Amino acid sequence: MVAPSADLQLALDVIGVFVFALSGALVGVRRGLDMVGVVVLAGVAGLAVFSVGPSCCAGSCMPCPP
Repeated sequence: MVAPSADLQLALDVIGVFVFALSGALVGVRRGLDMVGVVVLAGVAGLAVFSVGPSCCAGSCMPCPP
């Protein structure tokens, strides 16, 4: 599904990156990592969804949801 405007799509992308970064940070805290480890894990999780997500939804990994 494509967002009707570029601004909405950008906002949804930023929200998605934030949520996955927050998820990575929570995993790091639960595993007992120090602050640097938490920040690195959050950055990797956030950037991974930002870079892999659109290519997977484009049909190369799995079909897009209806």
